[in-house]
Amino acid sequence: MQPLDLFKSAFDRFIRIRPDLAESHSRWLHEQATDCPVIAVHYRLQSSHKVQESAEKRYVEIGEYFGAIDSLIARESAARIFLLTDYEPAVDAFRRRYASRVFCYDAARLTKDSVAEVQLGLTSPSGNHHLAQEVVRDIGTAALCQYFVLDGSSNVSVAIYCLAPAAEGRTTWLRAPAFGTIWTGERILPRIARPEPVHLISVL
Repeated sequence: MQPLDLFKSAFDRFIRIRPDLAESHSRWLHEQATDCPVIAVHYRLQSSHKVQESAEKRYVEIGEYFGAIDSLIARESAARIFLLTDYEPAVDAFRRRYASRVFCYDAARLTKDSVAEVQLGLTSPSGNHHLAQEVVRDIGTAALCQYFVLDGSSNVSVAIYCLAPAAEGRTTWLRAPAFGTIWTGERILPRIARPEPVHLISVL
């Protein structure tokens, strides 16, 4: 079993979006895109430490996202784009190219490439709590989409893939999922063995 398959199996068995949150995500997505397919696109601010964590040891250019999205729109001309990103300039770039196709939640985002902790309010417990809620909201909504353009060096992208019923065969990975040597079947299974499913952020 490959590491990504193992993660997906663990999510299937142990992790759920809390029902009231799932209903809220579904309702909002339906309001944004009625009767049309939605492409979930996760763009994470490019950083040197993510380059080191990635399987390919490289940055992802925004043009690679555009190429993947353009190919999907060529097949699904009515598709809209749900954009998840921690970087405000990325929202501007996607909207310049795809205009009203793009929609996203209002969220805390970086406006430049540095001092992330200060910009996102991570210097206080309340800031961490709020950001966690936003991340779960993005993941839960993206998991309801029909197509996916993801970055395998990001835990958010991996979580979307693992939770999304439609992800298999409909996901474009711009960097391959990378877990490192620790994520082997022998070493992960004892860590995730739990008797009951966990409702995601049920305590937040």
